[in-house]
Amino acid sequence: MSYDKSLSIFSPEGTISQVDYAYEAAKKGGLSVGLVGKDFILLASEKKSVPKLQTRTVPKISMIDENTCLMFSGIIADSRSLLDYVRLESQSYRYSLDSIPSIEYLVKQVAFRLQE
Repeated sequence: MSYDKSLSIFSPEGTISQVDYAYEAAKKGGLSVGLVGKDFILLASEKKSVPKLQTRTVPKISMIDENTCLMFSGIIADSRSLLDYVRLESQSYRYSLDSIPSIEYLVKQVAFRLQE
């Protein structure tokens, strides 16, 4: 049986392969840290060195809407896809309910998308 294709099947070693793959991808992506204080929120991300022939870098901190941003660590292509998805969810929520979506709502939508 293939243990690395499902999130609900444990390998004989007692691990879930998809979780291990995600952990390795995050390790390759660089460090991202967020701090929450009484009057502030600070987001910081490690900037990797860029090869000389590469002309642009992708920011690791992106705005979703006026008061919400997303910071990622890991594979850039995956993050772009999720960023587009969460922006669309936020706009859809604002359009249908005429209010700002909560962080909890957006996180649940991203989690549902990743689980699919």
